[in-house]
Amino acid sequence: MATTSIDIKVMQKILQSTITDALSTDVAEDIKKIEAYVGAERIGNGDSIVATGNGRYPALWEIAHKNDSTIGKLATGVKTMPKGDAAPFAQVGIPSIVFCTLNGNRYAHVPSDKPENINREMVTQSAQLMFLTIKELTDGDYRGRSKRR
Repeated sequence: MATTSIDIKVMQKILQSTITDALSTDVAEDIKKIEAYVGAERIGNGDSIVATGNGRYPALWEIAHKNDSTIGKLATGVKTMPKGDAAPFAQVGIPSIVFCTLNGNRYAHVPSDKPENINREMVTQSAQLMFLTIKELTDGDYRGRSKRR
């Protein structure tokens, strides 16, 4: 499957705008081309990986869950709406999933949030899972919003 390249300015416009603004502006057509949003937040610590947004977007969760078979760190996903940077994408109908770590808030946004406290193994495993998930989304038959061709 060929991937559609979306200009970074379109992504920034979505993040900075309200739902109404995003859908009524010149990016509305570009928004329709985005099949999925995959994000990462707070992956530097913790003991397992959580995928939020899987309750609303089970197809994304299934791909992540399947790809975790090589890593084995994905905790049962949290069945919530995507939060953080993914929220504006979900609000305009773009299937979204965010990877973060479970029990990983100990160092988030506090004075001890320093490079020496990063769990490098967890970062590597999170990156591997995200890579495999994104690779399947782009190389496979996944169509988050459009019909299969």
